[in-house]
Amino acid sequence: MDEPNTDLIQGTLETLILKPLVLEPMHVSALLDDLRIAQRARKILGSETVWNPADNRECPPNRKTLSLYCALEKATLEVTGGFEHRGTRDGGGKNGH
Repeated sequence: MDEPNTDLIQGTLETLILKPLVLEPMHVSALLDDLRIAQRARKILGSETVWNPADNRECPPNRKTLSLYCALEKATLEVTGGFEHRGTRDGGGKNGH
């Protein structure tokens, strides 16, 4: 059986992760925040009993079940202290506005 080409894997990792960080160092903290947010959201949704697959992007603070969107919103608030919906690629925001 052939050994995997680790040079290719290493080069891919460098291209995807390290080069953008070197070229855009101001984005490092945002990338680290994104990683912490994803990790926190994963913990929030750590059990099937808290996951709500129906997503209407309405996230009341005392809800017992959360959609992926609401888990990410909650994690963002916990990690960064704030949340601002970025909208969609076409410029629309929450609920299409």
